[in-house]
This record gives sequence, C-alpha cells and structure tokens, in this order.
Amino acid sequence: MIFPFLLVFSRTDVVIDRDGIRKDLKGWNFQDVIKIASQYEKGFRVLVELLDDYDSTVRKNALYVIQDLIKENLIDGKRLKLALEKIIKLADDPDESVSLRAIETLNLILEKVELDPESYEMVTNALMKIVKSGKARFERIRS
Repeated sequence: MIFPFLLVFSRTDVVIDRDGIRKDLKGWNFQDVIKIASQYEKGFRVLVELLDDYDSTVRKNALYVIQDLIKENLIDGKRLKLALEKIIKLADDPDESVSLRAIETLNLILEKVELDPESYEMVTNALMKIVKSGKARFERIRS
C-alpha cells in the first residue's frame, strides 16, 4: 500500500506530510492514518499535534483514530502519554462532539491501557472533575 503522505528514506529516516494526514482526517479516511500512527513514532506525533487543529472535525477524527489504536492494541501507555494532556484539554472543547469524543477516549484509556501511576491519576482526576461539573450543572437546573 502506498501512503501519499509518507516518505521513507531508511528505517530511521521518515518524513510525514502533516497536511496529508490532516486532509485524510478531515475527509474521514482513517485507515492510512491508523497505519502510519501505529507504525511510525513521527506519524503518531503528527496525530497528537492535530489534536490542536483549528477545525473541530480534525480534532474529533484524530481522537477517533486514537480510540481505534487503543481498541486494536496498537499503542501502549508510554506513547499514549504524549497525548494525554491534549485529550484531557479536549474534554472541555467548545464543540460538544469533540468534548464527548475526548471523554469517551479517556474512559477507553482507563479501560484498556496500562498506565503509569502519574498518568492514571491524571486521567481519573480529569474524569472526576467532569463528573463533578456535570453534577453541579444538573443541580443548578433542578433548583
């Protein structure tokens, strides 16, 4: 399979076309992105960078790819740690579909990935904060 956004010079020299990955995420073409992100550290780093993209579709679809990597056991806790802070930040994204996908991703991480104690605490604290803020919002609505 040929990846239009990947140029390999040797096993250690890989050039990833960020715009190509971005276009695939925006166009809902995930399979090549999943393969690149799972096989190449630089590919995963580009995916993590795209969690900060200005386009909510790109952010949401980058989260989807990360979820798929987790479900297929193509990523470990060490690599995932690179993305944790950004995923937690996206749980409070102005676009509700992005924030929901981020919360789903955090739940999936707790369920499927072996995290170091620091990362585990970071994820659980973020989810507890989300639960508490939702409970406070619910109580305001009830009163």
